[in-house]
Amino acid sequence: MNIFYPYRLVSIFILTLIVSGCLFNGESNAVVKSSTIVTKQWMVVLLETGGIAGFMHNISIDSSGIIVINDLKVSKSFRKKLNARDLNKLSRLVQRAHKLEASNTIGTFRQRCVDCISYKLSIRWQNKQQLAVVNDINLSKSVYNKIIRFLRDVIRNHQ
Repeated sequence: MNIFYPYRLVSIFILTLIVSGCLFNGESNAVVKSSTIVTKQWMVVLLETGGIAGFMHNISIDSSGIIVINDLKVSKSFRKKLNARDLNKLSRLVQRAHKLEASNTIGTFRQRCVDCISYKLSIRWQNKQQLAVVNDINLSKSVYNKIIRFLRDVIRNHQ
């Protein structure tokens, strides 16, 4: 394994966050459901890497429902709009994450495994960002478990 490989992953993740930040304009409110749920604009970005195949996927979804999925290993990109039901579900997950205490917002690798998939999650609002880094071993204990699994399923359903 190349010693620069982890740095390359971090560089790609940071670059993805910067590029996706250009799409996020931070305007006031967006209505998620016509009833009572109103939330500030947000964006989630997930970098999923690892496994035996060594795949590397990136997904970003903003509060308007725009999905951008990148397969960084084969340089393919895909853009679509999330349906209203899934957008509402994701918005509820993002709202729950927004309410988390600051001590719960950063996860780290506590355990290593050779063939794990790692997940680097960023959730951004106008004035706040939450970051989490987890893998298959500690994903089930993470406060971001449901949102990461949701994003992972979106990637699988749109490949």
